[in-house]
Amino acid sequence: MEFDIWDVYYRSICSDLCIDPQTDYNSAFLLNSLMEKRKPVSAQENLTDPVYIVGNGPGVDHILKDIKMDGTIFVADSAIEKYMEIKGYPDYLFTDLDGPLKFIRKCSYENVRIVVHAHGDNRKRIEDYLPSLKVHMGTTQNQPMGVIRNFGGFTDGDRAAFFAHYFGAPEIILVGFDFSTPSIKEGSDYYRKAKKLKWAEILLSRLALMRGTSLKPGPVIRI
Repeated sequence: MEFDIWDVYYRSICSDLCIDPQTDYNSAFLLNSLMEKRKPVSAQENLTDPVYIVGNGPGVDHILKDIKMDGTIFVADSAIEKYMEIKGYPDYLFTDLDGPLKFIRKCSYENVRIVVHAHGDNRKRIEDYLPSLKVHMGTTQNQPMGVIRNFGGFTDGDRAAFFAHYFGAPEIILVGFDFSTPSIKEGSDYYRKAKKLKWAEILLSRLALMRGTSLKPGPVIRI
């Protein structure tokens, strides 16, 4: 998604969820400063196979046991524990570092391509956790800078889909995406999570339209 188009969505998301764009920028600035000290990553990916993106909707463990996935596997960090228990290591992990750190670190040790996202709420996690992780790429929902990219998308799952689209995935298959039933941690804000899922649905609907398809909710969604 072109940045000027994304920025319209982003401003609406910030208004809806009371996000201060400056805090997103500050977090991205920190991530960039840490990533620039590392070996640079090629700006190009080679996504020639179908891309399966695993989310953490209700019943995703049962879906994973039944589905055969022949392609490149992306996993949102909220689903990584379930995915690894059933399928092993994915090819890519998309995270803002609020998922299970034990499994994120396991992925790092096994050279899974980890894409870390910076936003206003995870600056401290970036500062604390990034030095111990092998990170493939950094992203932001604010203005891209340095080595930090913005492909579009807001939650881990829909960001992964925009990433796949940008790098030419011939087919994108969403596994375990449920836009109506928030999966939340203890102490989390149910209504805020529900709003985030609604935005994920809006953004993925736009992506499907860009790809000449439509978003048809279900346990497995092809766009």
